[in-house]
Amino acid sequence: MKSGWNPALLQTVKSGQMNGGQNPMSSTAVRAPHSAFVERTREPSRASVRSALAGARATWDALETYLAETYSLKGLFHFMYGERYGWALQFRRGGRFILAMYPNQGRLTVQIILSRAQVAAATGMRLSSRVLRVVEAAKDYPEGRWLFIPVKSQKGAEELRPLVALKMSRPRQGPPTVKARSRQSGR
Repeated sequence: MKSGWNPALLQTVKSGQMNGGQNPMSSTAVRAPHSAFVERTREPSRASVRSALAGARATWDALETYLAETYSLKGLFHFMYGERYGWALQFRRGGRFILAMYPNQGRLTVQIILSRAQVAAATGMRLSSRVLRVVEAAKDYPEGRWLFIPVKSQKGAEELRPLVALKMSRPRQGPPTVKARSRQSGR
């Protein structure tokens, strides 16, 4: 299996054969990986990613093109946090994580991590109800909320644009602090 893609694992998870036949999408079941490519030692080729995406290829290409043309971002494949996540096309700006696109069978999942300030801003934005539900349901971690948004269509990819714009905006800096200078008196 040259590409690192494991269709047997994905089918086992989809059919509910893992974890005693429980629904793989329930909170107590083992969940399917975000990526179809879960072998750390085998970076997927562009061809294998396109093959796995199948009908979602155009959406993947459109989102990648949008990020390149609008923000001059270039994605690099990176093995994310372990087999639960797998390989993703990661986009960064100046070392700062913007988003990751996980290729899977006929779909992709986009990961965006929002800080507390960005979550507050996002809940006040005009987001689609689907994206807003993901923002509100995501668990808070010290580094922010990890959003995993399934994308199946061009419309779904376009719904992410406000969040991408939010991530690309410069982080707000608090008011400047005045450092107290010690003055030595000449006495």
